[in-house]
Formats: sequence, structure tokens, C-alpha cells
Amino acid sequence: GRADSLTGGAYLNRISDTDFNLGNDLTFALRIAFKTHSATNPAAQENILDMSDATDNDQVHIFFATDGTITARVTDDARVSYDSVDPAADYYDALWHDLWLIFDGGTFYVYVDGKLSASTAQSNVNTSLDPTEVWIGASYAAGTTLACTVTEPIIAKGFGSTNIATSVEWLYRRSLAGQQ
Repeated sequence: GRADSLTGGAYLNRISDTDFNLGNDLTFALRIAFKTHSATNPAAQENILDMSDATDNDQVHIFFATDGTITARVTDDARVSYDSVDPAADYYDALWHDLWLIFDGGTFYVYVDGKLSASTAQSNVNTSLDPTEVWIGASYAAGTTLACTVTEPIIAKGFGSTNIATSVEWLYRRSLAGQQ
């Protein structure tokens, strides 16, 4: 597969595309593989993946905090309230990582390197998620661009909970395992 190196404000995006609407079903999976260019944690938030609509009412946002941990947040009410999943480990370490955010209609899951890192029950996102933009390594709303190499992004709608762990582990073993 092809990898893109994002540095110095470079990022990938696609805008004005309703194919990214996750709709009322509210089951989805997002996946991206990344390797930060440095093992020194960022001085400011760095954006991994952001799916937003043009007015930022609906957003699925995954980013690095300054301690190197990852936060995944989802909102459908103009960022008034969020469902947030926060794995505790520092993944800003210049190694390849396979990251999944999965929502099965009741729980948000974050998997890193084929293993469940964190989960939280849905409490705020209740309506349709209709992003029309995808940003990789940046965000519609702002924030520091991510200095990393990325590959293999996946956006899947209607991804249910059946065998999530088995599927994620299987895909990890066949993609990034052994590249450390």
C-alpha cells in the first residue's frame, strides 16, 4: 500500500461529499494507520482524523493530546456535548500504530494495534451524523497539523458489533503487525 508523509502543514482532505454521511443508523468504523515522525510528545493538540460538516455541527474527531494520548470525540449538536473515548497510553512514539474507532449503536470503542484500548457507552450522540468533509492530519475547526506518515484509512458505515475484536485483530495482523 501507499503511505503519505504529512509534515509542515501538509494534510489530506476531501470536502463537500455526502458519501461521508454516517446517517441515522449510527453504526460505523473508522480506521487509520499512522507513525508519528517523532517520539517527543506534541506541544499542542495534533489532529489525526476529523470528519465534519461545513458548519461543524456533526463531528467525529480523533487527535493527540500533549501527553501523547489519543482522544476520540463524537458530537451531533455543534460541539455542545460529546461522547469521548480516551485511551490512556502514549502512542506518540514514532512507531506504526493501527487505530480504529468503532460505534456499534450503543458503545464507542477505540482499538490500537489490534487490542481494545478504551470504550465508553453512548450518552450524547442521538441523531444523525452527517459529515461532508474528511481531514487526515488536520481539522476543519483548527489545531496543529500532525507530523506523521499515514496509510490505509477506512470509513465503513453500518459496521455492527458482531465479532469486532476478532475482525480488528485479524486486520491488524495482516496489515501492520511486524512493521515495528
